[in-house]
Amino acid sequence: MPKKGKNSLLYKIFINNFNYKLLALAITLLWWFATVDNRIIEETIKIPIKFNNLSKNMVIADYTPQKLEFEVKAKGKQISELKKRDLFYSINLNNYEKGNYEFEVNKYNIENVDNYSLIKDVKKSKKIQIVVDEKVEKFVKIEPKIVGELPRDYKLIGEIEIIPEYVKIKGPKSVNIIETYPIDISDINKTIKKEVNLQLPPYTTLVAEKNKNIFANIKVTELKSLEIDNIKINVKGDYSLIYPKVISLEIRVPVSINRESIKSNIDVSIDLTGYDKGDYNIIPTINIPGDFELIDYKPKDIRVIIR
Repeated sequence: MPKKGKNSLLYKIFINNFNYKLLALAITLLWWFATVDNRIIEETIKIPIKFNNLSKNMVIADYTPQKLEFEVKAKGKQISELKKRDLFYSINLNNYEKGNYEFEVNKYNIENVDNYSLIKDVKKSKKIQIVVDEKVEKFVKIEPKIVGELPRDYKLIGEIEIIPEYVKIKGPKSVNIIETYPIDISDINKTIKKEVNLQLPPYTTLVAEKNKNIFANIKVTELKSLEIDNIKINVKGDYSLIYPKVISLEIRVPVSINRESIKSNIDVSIDLTGYDKGDYNIIPTINIPGDFELIDYKPKDIRVIIR
C-alpha cells in the first residue's frame, strides 16, 4: 500500500512538477521582458509645442496642430526611456510681430532628446500655423453655450441671460466673445439661476475681482395645449369670395396665459397684392407671440376668387 503524506511518491512527483513549472514560467517571463526591451519596434509619440521669446506685448492667438506626432523606431527600452522625458517642440518667436506664420517641422527642434536618430519622421502635420496678435486688456461679451432641449411642454422665456454680461480679459486683441462651458438644459423644468464657468481661449486670462462668480439666468415656463376656433382671417387687397373666413389653431402657450387674451395676440392674414383675376388656394400667414408654439391649423389653405 502506497505511503500517504509528504513522504509519499505522489506528493514528491507533484511538488517536483510544480517547481519545474514555476521555474519555466519565471524563465519565460525573464526572456519576454528581455526580448521586449531589446526588440526593435516602431511607435508614434505625441509632443506638445512650446513658444519662446515672444515679445511681452504680443500673444499667441491660435496655432495648429496642438501637438506633433513623430514616428520613433528603436528598442523597447529606448522608447520607454524617451517617453519618460519632458519632450517638447520648441519654436523661437523672438522679434515676431502681429501676423500669421507657418513653420516647417524639424525634429531637431525637439528638446530633451539625446539621440535624434531614434526619431524618424513627423506624421500628419508637417507644418505649424501660428497666429500672433497684440496682447490687450478689454471687456468682452459672455455667450452661453447651450446643449440639450428642455423637457416636453416647457419653453425658454426669451434668451438665457448671463450675469455679468461682460468680463475683462487679458489676451489676443482678436478675441471678442467668451463662451461658457456647455449648459445642459435637458432636465430643467423651472426658472433657475445657475453658476457657470468660462471656456477661455488659449493664452487668455480673466482680469476680474476675486470670488466674482458668473451665473446663467434661465427662465422657463410650462406650456399647455389649446384649440382656438373661429380666428378671423385679415385680407389685404380686393377679392370677390373667400372661404372659409376663419380658421382654427392648435397651439401651446404658457400656462399663465388665460384663453380670453390668446385670440387678441394671434394674427392670421392673406395678402392679395399683385394677384390677377382668378381662382386661388392660398396658405395663410400666421403670426403668434414668441412664447406661443403653433402645432397645427385647419384648413391648410383658403380659397380666394378674384373677378
